[in-house]
Amino acid sequence: MAALAISDTLVVYSKALNEWVSLLTEDVVELRYYCCTLYYFLVYFSQTSSAFILVIIAIERFVIVYFPLKSSHLCTITRTKIIIASIFISAVAIDSFHFACWKPVFPNCVHTTEAMHYFFRRTFVVLHAALYSYFPSLAILFLNILIVSKMVRSHEKIQRTEVRYYKVPI
Repeated sequence: MAALAISDTLVVYSKALNEWVSLLTEDVVELRYYCCTLYYFLVYFSQTSSAFILVIIAIERFVIVYFPLKSSHLCTITRTKIIIASIFISAVAIDSFHFACWKPVFPNCVHTTEAMHYFFRRTFVVLHAALYSYFPSLAILFLNILIVSKMVRSHEKIQRTEVRYYKVPI
């Protein structure tokens, strides 16, 4: 949960960074000029890592509900740290291309080439939306449906068992 809090905080701060810089200094254009690649990297990195941490939380909940006796062996702190570290490393690897994609051209931050502009505006937007939005949303939805169906079946089983054991013959 701490990793999710950090990642979500990065999402909020990276999105609000432009506004804060414009309030603090009048040279926001010049600061954007120097920090544009870092800004785009932070925005996409934080979104990617947050989405996948939420998927991992949903998987953990699924394991706990479907395999309650094995969950203490499967969901350990060490495994969680390894998985979260691999999510952050993967997000850095996936989103580090922003350092090659953007270049500061005063007063703006533009794509390095026309091909990169086309790739970013047409292809990357779809790929990144699938990576940090569509896939995680579908995975979380699927896992939550399985969890809820298991809980409903368990509740029905408990109801049938209670009726059977507490029925007093007359």
